[in-house]
Amino acid sequence: MSRDNLHKMKSLDLYLPGLNDDEYSAIAGKLHPSATHLPLISWDIYAQGYQKNLINFEKDNDRKVLNLLKAKYSWVHDFDAINWENTIYETIVVTNIDIKILHTSPGFVSMTGYSVKEAIGRSPKFLQGANTAAETTAAIRAAITAGKSICAQLINYRKNGDEYMCEVNIIPLFNDENILTHFIAFEQEVA
Repeated sequence: MSRDNLHKMKSLDLYLPGLNDDEYSAIAGKLHPSATHLPLISWDIYAQGYQKNLINFEKDNDRKVLNLLKAKYSWVHDFDAINWENTIYETIVVTNIDIKILHTSPGFVSMTGYSVKEAIGRSPKFLQGANTAAETTAAIRAAITAGKSICAQLINYRKNGDEYMCEVNIIPLFNDENILTHFIAFEQEVA
């Protein structure tokens, strides 16, 4: 059976996981259901494809929102140059120069348990607690004060009090007059 005849394959659940990203990208367009054929026998594979499309949709939406903020604040950072497909994060947090949250992506809610409304206007420090390492927060503070990027891991706390290890990749944002105006953090929970 030809690999171009994906809707007739009975073992897509075995075939697809063996593909690398380039091979999968080459056939991804053929995996969409039609009105007359279900292209997949295994719903697990359909769910994986659906989840991947949902993640890409959310990342594309994040990129669009950041470009709107870029226009509003005259940032020179090129968000379109980011390799969004391979950038791993659960939420994006944008703060002003006073480190007050101006924007979070929807993933903030599922990662922290706090609503966006509860986060806006607050310092990200509200997520820290007793087991958050002072050395890490000092390193983050020093990088922010110097207007430099930093990647660090620290213990944060969810709204329900549960600890989680959070990796933050903080990037300073400058306007078209080369003035530091904001910071952006790509954050994810790590084991």
